[in-house]
Amino acid sequence: MPYIIPHFVETKQKVWGPFTFANFIILIGVGAVLGLLWFLLNNFAIWIMIAIIIVPLTLVSMFAKINGQPITKITIYFFRYLFLGKKYTWFGSTKKQSIDEFVNIKVYAKKTTTTETEEKITSASIKKDIEKLGDMLDNQQKTTNNEQGIKNKKYLE
Repeated sequence: MPYIIPHFVETKQKVWGPFTFANFIILIGVGAVLGLLWFLLNNFAIWIMIAIIIVPLTLVSMFAKINGQPITKITIYFFRYLFLGKKYTWFGSTKKQSIDEFVNIKVYAKKTTTTETEEKITSASIKKDIEKLGDMLDNQQKTTNNEQGIKNKKYLE
């Protein structure tokens, strides 16, 4: 009976209890910040309110995942989306490029004999066919654009 073996299982080394090394460093940092606030504030009520806010946020950032992604990563993506530009403009070249730049076709001849009525296939004939097809598609696109322009003019009138 074949057994199913899981692949690409990622486990992180646990340092202390359920905490990885990164989680442990975060806990030490949050503990240091709360300890510093304890000595700076000298007010237990304010310190408790701040700790009630910081500790759950820290635990959520360490353990919560959405669709397998850690919450810290999703938060970074969220702020990138908010503050970075969302419009992409393509600055392509305007020169017409030949088909040789895009197609590098090697045709290998079959070992069968050809008759006079059969057309011999070469890379040059393939390139010509591709160029004809491209011209046909360009002409078709121009006609559809013209038809749409005519429809838009009729709509505007």
